[in-house]
Amino acid sequence: MILKIIFLAVALYGAYRLIKVITEPEKEPRRPQGMGGGNANSSMPEEETVYDEVCLKYIPKSLALEYEHMGKKYYFCSGECRQKFLDTINNPY
Repeated sequence: MILKIIFLAVALYGAYRLIKVITEPEKEPRRPQGMGGGNANSSMPEEETVYDEVCLKYIPKSLALEYEHMGKKYYFCSGECRQKFLDTINNPY
């Protein structure tokens, strides 16, 4: 008798979930903050990003280390990346 009640409860819950999934409008998937899923009317302005050519990633300009070489500005995520770049331009081979 108890097994019948448990089975019936599970079946009813499954039917409820199925009906809920079918009748609910599709939602936009959740994204972690900072992953570009914000509102167009967001109060926080988007920060400019720059490309680190050593480790091949984009970083916020406010956090980047800047170096100018032959009239071109280069940006780095860390002192280590900047040093690798300097080693390369000072000793290209």
